[in-house]
Amino acid sequence: MRLARRRRRISDAIPSRLAYGRQHNAEAASARLDWGDRYCRILVWSLAAFAIAGKGFAYLGKSPLFVTEIVLLIGLVMMIQTRAIIASLLNLPALLLVALMALALYHTVPFVPVHGVDALRDSVLIMYALFAFVVASLVLQKPQRLIEALSFLRWFTGVFVVIGPAIYILNSFPGAFLPNIAPGVPILSVRAGELGVHLCGCALLALVGLRTTSWRWIAALFVAILLVASQNRGGLLAILIPVILVLPFTRMWGKGLMAGFAGIMVLGLAYAVDLEMPSRNAEQHTLGERPLGARQAVDNVLSLVLPAENRQLGDTRAFRLNWWQDIVNYTVHGPLFWTGKGFGVNLAEDDGHVVGSRDVAPLRSPHNSHLNILARTGVPGAALWTAFLGCWLLTIMACARTAWANGDENWGNLLLFIAGYWVSNLVNASFDVALEAPMLGVWFWCQSGLGLAAVATYRAARSLPAVRSI
Repeated sequence: MRLARRRRRISDAIPSRLAYGRQHNAEAASARLDWGDRYCRILVWSLAAFAIAGKGFAYLGKSPLFVTEIVLLIGLVMMIQTRAIIASLLNLPALLLVALMALALYHTVPFVPVHGVDALRDSVLIMYALFAFVVASLVLQKPQRLIEALSFLRWFTGVFVVIGPAIYILNSFPGAFLPNIAPGVPILSVRAGELGVHLCGCALLALVGLRTTSWRWIAALFVAILLVASQNRGGLLAILIPVILVLPFTRMWGKGLMAGFAGIMVLGLAYAVDLEMPSRNAEQHTLGERPLGARQAVDNVLSLVLPAENRQLGDTRAFRLNWWQDIVNYTVHGPLFWTGKGFGVNLAEDDGHVVGSRDVAPLRSPHNSHLNILARTGVPGAALWTAFLGCWLLTIMACARTAWANGDENWGNLLLFIAGYWVSNLVNASFDVALEAPMLGVWFWCQSGLGLAAVATYRAARSLPAVRSI
């Protein structure tokens, strides 16, 4: 009976369009929040801060305990008190992930005496997966938290289409000033790839029908996507690929195609009039700094399939491809097949691909999280990583298909949205140092745990008639 009452509350709450923080009825308002509920609120607002403030929020704290590590440590304590740890492990993706984490520890611990904190810092690429188990355990303990997560996402996607691009542009204008929280790190800092991933989440939530939209919101979304298209090819693909994959599963495919056609027309018009905004150091065109304009957006799109005429775009692609090929050569075809180089070594220096001046710390890892795992853990680590990704996605989509077949459309759409947002992170991580940092790494692993918890919750609720009303 207790389980049935929980599922009925979920059934009643999922279609709600109320803003985050206003969805509680009189009964919920009078209920006493437990520590797990309080932590969930801390976690979702931390996610919002990572998306809006970016690296500026991640730098809060003092080495080695920054805000991410503090939130994670508290989460581990909350996970233990849920008594749902075993339940969160009873699926193949979770078991594969545990094996991958064990392998990551094996490639980290021996290097700590040599590389110190750098070894621990590099290992978070995989060890932040602890967030997945924290989220899964908390949702399994109290399924109502799945509704609170959806309410937060409705609120977040409503404001991010305006706030995210505004912060990015503020950091791009010549002479823009924001106080630094660390040398060279503004207190508000959003990168183009991060912007693209979250804009994709905004678009997907609307496409699957889990949030209402207005013409102002849609217009802001299109302008923001144009901004990403002009700045970052990885961020652009992080929007396009998941949307194209998700669209056929929704009832919005017709409207989606019309919106895409309208976007192309607007981009063509902007290209014709050479619409462009000034950007920081635009005349220097150093790596990663490009004009904010339609011509740059078109150049970026064309460079995905054609040889880049723009020297900067061509050099960027060649630099990445050369480094990636070197990694494949010394692992898949070389002596580090089984071991990789471990966590802690600076791959840019060790592989001979240092960029930037001597006054700036060189990039530690390649612009590809998947190849970073290959370089550091060898083929066994890359195989476990690939197996986890494939198994997770198949699990989510199989459950979504079951939900649609049973007439539980909103359940299927919720799972589809989580999968699409998750894929967007992976696409961006194929072109940037993304999962290695908390700004997107924490989001990715929380999405991973939320998806597995949603599958477990739906499977447990299938026999209840109330689930049909979701």
